[in-house]
Amino acid sequence: MIANKFPYAFAKNKKLMEHLTEAVLRDMPQADIYIVRAILWTLSETRAPFAIKWLSGEELEQSHAVELGLPNPTITNPNRENSANLEFGDGLPNGNYLL
Repeated sequence: MIANKFPYAFAKNKKLMEHLTEAVLRDMPQADIYIVRAILWTLSETRAPFAIKWLSGEELEQSHAVELGLPNPTITNPNRENSANLEFGDGLPNGNYLL
């Protein structure tokens, strides 16, 4: 499972998050970079709680936001959740989008 290998891979390569984010964005250029990054951080046992908190729209302590490379949503983009629904849709192949 990738989540089990993530801590070791990240310890060896501190730019792993940037590489993974870039790889996802190559396949999904319309995706929000911060949402992608936060989802990827959920693979880290120690950083997942902060990523989940951020994904749920809660503000992080500034030090955690900086460490994860995420802006605080209430400060920079309070409508992030609405834009995420428009960008990713409901995941159905016919392109239905949640509003």
